[in-house]
Amino acid sequence: MTTHSVRLEAWPKLYVTATLREDGRLVIDGSDQTGELEFEYHITVQQTDVPVVAAALGAQSDEELMSALEREGAVITRCGEYTWLRGLGIMPDLWSHREW
Repeated sequence: MTTHSVRLEAWPKLYVTATLREDGRLVIDGSDQTGELEFEYHITVQQTDVPVVAAALGAQSDEELMSALEREGAVITRCGEYTWLRGLGIMPDLWSHREW
């Protein structure tokens, strides 16, 4: 498997990328510049939970998963990526940083 990244459609000044890493983890990186302060975050879905994400999006392969994330990006980002994943029963790792 090679690393594969797609951009999730979001809104102006919100930049979100999903990457399926070689180790099988799905990492969602975001940069929210919509307010006065910049907010960055990284959400990591463990390899064992990636099939749950794929099933929720109707994906049968890694390529289909990444295409589905790109296609459904606007819905996922409006819900909030972390919230959307929690709704699937996944407890992803979360790192965030805000510039004060």
